[in-house]
Amino acid sequence: LCAVGWGVPALLVLLLVVESSAYGPCTIPVSSSQENGTGFQNMSMCWVQNRWVHSILVMGYGGLTSLFNLVVLVWALRVLQRMRARNRVLNPRACRDSVTVLGLTVLLGTTWALAFFSFDVFLLPQLFLFTTFNSLYGFFLFLWFCSQKRRSEAEMETEMERFSSSQTML
Repeated sequence: LCAVGWGVPALLVLLLVVESSAYGPCTIPVSSSQENGTGFQNMSMCWVQNRWVHSILVMGYGGLTSLFNLVVLVWALRVLQRMRARNRVLNPRACRDSVTVLGLTVLLGTTWALAFFSFDVFLLPQLFLFTTFNSLYGFFLFLWFCSQKRRSEAEMETEMERFSSSQTML
């Protein structure tokens, strides 16, 4: 999995290096007319210049990744649903796990979804959103980790209380 996960993107980047005309300075138009007095200027950055390469590498790879993530999401939710059905009782933990899976999917899938909006008029807002969400990944995952740790500590504390109260009864 690591060879595929790191190898396929590395191969795509190597193909971009070989095809040197596909990557270079790209101008992003901020407004259609500079005479409107807004003071905004067109932006320039290094980006994929060839539309075919952009469609295949950015849109295609992002689409395949999103499709794979969607398949894994559906599979995980089905497993959780089967676990709930097996117990024949609405377990609050299973519902919580489903919400956690959906939340992590939204968090981790947001930037891949933004890859589909990286063209023409959507390019500049997409870049700002992509940069913002990517820089907040660590923070959101830290919050999720802290909430999971806090929940497990609370569950352990209630188990210890139950155990100690059953020991005093004996």
